[in-house]
Amino acid sequence: YYAGFMIFNSITFILFFVLVVLFFYCLPLKCRWLWMVATSIFFYCYTKPIYIIVPVFITIVTYFAALQLQKTTTEKKAGLIFLMAIITNIGLLIFFKYTNFFSNTLVDVFNIFSGSDKKISNSFLLNIAAPLGISYITFQAIGYLVEVKKGHQQAETHLGHFSAYLLFFPKIIAGPVERAHNFLPQLKILKPLQYDD
Repeated sequence: YYAGFMIFNSITFILFFVLVVLFFYCLPLKCRWLWMVATSIFFYCYTKPIYIIVPVFITIVTYFAALQLQKTTTEKKAGLIFLMAIITNIGLLIFFKYTNFFSNTLVDVFNIFSGSDKKISNSFLLNIAAPLGISYITFQAIGYLVEVKKGHQQAETHLGHFSAYLLFFPKIIAGPVERAHNFLPQLKILKPLQYDD
């Protein structure tokens, strides 16, 4: 699963990270979010390009759900939007992380209790690994939706800034889950390179 993955302590990652940081500080403020999104997508696609489909889908669903949550005036409609976004996010996580586990367990239980010497094989196994960082992205998306629903966070209107927040590559393996109010304002502030840092 991790074959070909850009491991954080590899030379490939170090070179990639140095280039990302250098170019980031060379770019004007209005272009930095685009660089962050592009490099995060590259990081996801480094192992297998198809892995990017699920994180991008989660990003789009969460972005539009949060905007609708903020616009909605009725509690019932807000609850429905919230529930549908949560079910979508958790449904994808369960599908990719646990389908093989549950289907294997059911087949094993059936084989144990069938009393037959002929065992059935599991024809439901997925031949794909879970997309990189799906747990982290899912929980961060859910946390963001909860904050917007409670009114503790304004829904981000800039899809690019939101994508940079949710797909930010240095955190997708180990986290921690970052709150939007800590991350998003930094995309709007021009921070010069501090050589001491």
